[in-house]
Amino acid sequence: MKVKERYEEFEAAPFSGIVYIPGYVDVPTLHPTIYLLGSEERELCEIVRILKKESFWKEREPVLVGIYPGNWNEDYSPFPAPALSSGQPAFGSNAGSYLAALTQTLVPVIEGMAPVLPLSDQRYLVGYSLAGLCALYGAYVSDAFAGYGAVSPSLWLEGWMEYAGSFPLHRHTEKLYLSLGNKESRTKNPRMARVGDCFVSASSYYTSLLGPERFRSELNHGNHFHEPEARLAKAIAFLLSPLP
Repeated sequence: MKVKERYEEFEAAPFSGIVYIPGYVDVPTLHPTIYLLGSEERELCEIVRILKKESFWKEREPVLVGIYPGNWNEDYSPFPAPALSSGQPAFGSNAGSYLAALTQTLVPVIEGMAPVLPLSDQRYLVGYSLAGLCALYGAYVSDAFAGYGAVSPSLWLEGWMEYAGSFPLHRHTEKLYLSLGNKESRTKNPRMARVGDCFVSASSYYTSLLGPERFRSELNHGNHFHEPEARLAKAIAFLLSPLP
């Protein structure tokens, strides 16, 4: 029996989004799961298209969960901080509660609707921008995932670098991926302009903790908004690739 791949929407308050479910021939198999913070349907479809070209795809084709963004500056921020500019919202500190709710509420729903491996060592969390910082924060506070991908993360957020260097990664953290665009620090906002230096420091720190096989940092071409789907696909490919 041949079953086609499909996309299904989900609702698990306060979360909603769309899931990519692989097709199969003969009998279904169980798959690792990638949870993508703040991801819309168009983005998810493009990431799938890119990943299908990767060598690991046939062996470890994942279920991809695109979680629609909610309150961006509140849900994805681990620490309170002032707004970046007048008229914009300040940063909250709800990331810890958000990740706990994701684990307790959303993960069981996904594992009930999709053919996934219901094991923490087969789950991965990935995000972009402030959602990337939230995913990285998960490496410190969550035991629900084996790997984390922080793509163009907001490492400049006040308090983050001090926190990251003062607390241990959770023992479940098997792999970590970090990337940045090479033009992202070229901004007139002095707070955000720190991101390049933060990236260099973070890359050195995580390499010393995990080694080059479990941690990868990558400098991509372009500014913060350049080819986000391709950058996210790189993170996923690294997390799903087998360790030597």
